[in-house]
Amino acid sequence: MRNFMTDTIAVIREDGTKQEDIRALVDKGRIFVADATLQLSTSDRIERVLPSGQVEIFRLTNVHLWKGMGSIESYYEIDCEREDAKRPHSRTGTFNVHISDSPQTHINVNSTDESTSVINEQTEDVFAQLRDLIMEFMADSSDMSLLLEKVEVMERSRNGGDFTAAYKDFIAVAAAHMTVLTPVLPALTAML
Repeated sequence: MRNFMTDTIAVIREDGTKQEDIRALVDKGRIFVADATLQLSTSDRIERVLPSGQVEIFRLTNVHLWKGMGSIESYYEIDCEREDAKRPHSRTGTFNVHISDSPQTHINVNSTDESTSVINEQTEDVFAQLRDLIMEFMADSSDMSLLLEKVEVMERSRNGGDFTAAYKDFIAVAAAHMTVLTPVLPALTAML
């Protein structure tokens, strides 16, 4: 195993002390060390100097000592990640996702949505869907009747009035209910 140990690393302890000139094999996400006398823990860091002079620092995520057998010596297998590697943000809590029957529904996880949705619906269908959403999900809300009234004003102004002003009035009242109304908003916005 020692013949495969072509890298030289240093172990940096939590207290800042450094143990240098340790032979190892650095592989993607893993480091193998044949010196079983080392005392390694996940609070340690590993440093490797590349031929270019660039220094890599690795965080240890798991340290496992494999006991040797016969002619195979004991060795450490260390799971690690580069300290400068981007880590996904972890969040705790409950996330609820509501997916409607909308043709423009997208879900992006740790990515940016660069898609474009084209909505070809009849104007009347959009207002009918909006009314349905309001009545279904806001039946207990004190804003329900006001929102339905604003939908009527928007629908009337669509055929010969100031739709932009009616839309702004609707959005001002609907602000607290955006999660429910999101499926219809792109179609409304397309009318501006």
